[in-house]
Amino acid sequence: MYGDQSTIVKIDIRKFFYSIDRDILKIELKRLIDKKFNCEETFNIMCKIIDSAESISEKGLPLGNVLSQLEANIYMNIVDQYCKRVLGLKFYVRYADDIVIIVENKEKAKFLLNHLRIYIKNRLNLDLNENKSKIFPIEQGVNAYGFKIYRTHRLLRNDSKKVIKRKSKKMPRLLKEMRISQEKVEQIFNSWHGHARFGDSYNFMNKLIEKRGYIYLNRKGVIKVDMSKIFYAR
Repeated sequence: MYGDQSTIVKIDIRKFFYSIDRDILKIELKRLIDKKFNCEETFNIMCKIIDSAESISEKGLPLGNVLSQLEANIYMNIVDQYCKRVLGLKFYVRYADDIVIIVENKEKAKFLLNHLRIYIKNRLNLDLNENKSKIFPIEQGVNAYGFKIYRTHRLLRNDSKKVIKRKSKKMPRLLKEMRISQEKVEQIFNSWHGHARFGDSYNFMNKLIEKRGYIYLNRKGVIKVDMSKIFYAR
């Protein structure tokens, strides 16, 4: 890392999936397919899928389309290559349209944010979400990819914790009313638990299990629902 002056640049694209320029996407798709396996049939099929979105809007990709995530990565690969190969950024990471970069100091961060704002607009015809695209000291950490990430550790985001607490409180009533199955509840809890394991959130999940009472960890570390606690609790 760069020391105490290290600064985070966080970039988020405004209405990303709905703003993708399909003409630019097809150019990049053609270039990639020609480079990797040179199959005109594959290119034509994918273009038909991309063009199917014309019935919905002038721009963008449908969120429900399985290929949209792949096509979005092809689109944003332009930024990846520019940042890594042209700008030579060492600490750069992207997931979908969320970009996090660490640079040496605040001055470089300011320059980089403005530079990428112009580049992304000119090259991809996309606008930044100005409320979410910011710079801040590395000590502050960064909210990204489901966690609040610091230099030494990462935690579940506060809004994620609130959602988990609120939904877990409703589960017993939904189970009693048979509006949700035991299997579904267990899937939801284990999904939360699996996500939390990637951060330093051991205490949060343990306290949640202890507080709710109707769930427990079995010997394999899987969260299970004790239905007797649901129907016979006083």
